[in-house]
Amino acid sequence: MRSALIVTAALFVPTSAAMAQTAEQTVLYMLHGVEDTRIAIPEASGQSGYYYQPLTDGRTGVNVVRPNAGVDQPFVGYEYKQQDGCIISMTLSSVPPNTNQPMTALARLTLDWSKVSAVTLSAPSGPIHPTSAQGLKVTDCQELSDIAKGQCGHLKAGDLSQIWMNVGTQERVSKAFAYFQQTYCKGSAF
Repeated sequence: MRSALIVTAALFVPTSAAMAQTAEQTVLYMLHGVEDTRIAIPEASGQSGYYYQPLTDGRTGVNVVRPNAGVDQPFVGYEYKQQDGCIISMTLSSVPPNTNQPMTALARLTLDWSKVSAVTLSAPSGPIHPTSAQGLKVTDCQELSDIAKGQCGHLKAGDLSQIWMNVGTQERVSKAFAYFQQTYCKGSAF
């Protein structure tokens, strides 16, 4: 009887693995500063009323939402999925310009984190920080919409400076990067 109680109790004790962040959640925090709740993009950014809204349908990602005539509408979305170790795919979505159409997937990028040496937040232009990952390589880019025509060339060349804006802190981003390297992506020495 006693062993049955111990086994039953062990089933209800949370493990560190069950409480740990997934690779996708860690990348989401490193690049956007978003965890699992809605985060307002501070007013001083010039983006009055905008906020990050994490996806809640089983996918890991975030939508940037803006107020529009009293109705909040997502207009840019990022979804992350770990492919293997250091390889994370990112699907970038957006509302087609000058339309009332729903968000459309624009491009799917394959991001190789194996040679990333640091993730840094640049000096803010307001309370949000441009985010860069030194050594991040786009190994594949598929244009999924006519709106994205020609963009993969820029992205594969490493022009990622305007993609990610972070509302977090450098200290927490650095801790998230260390966790990502220790847990999911050992990286390579060169």
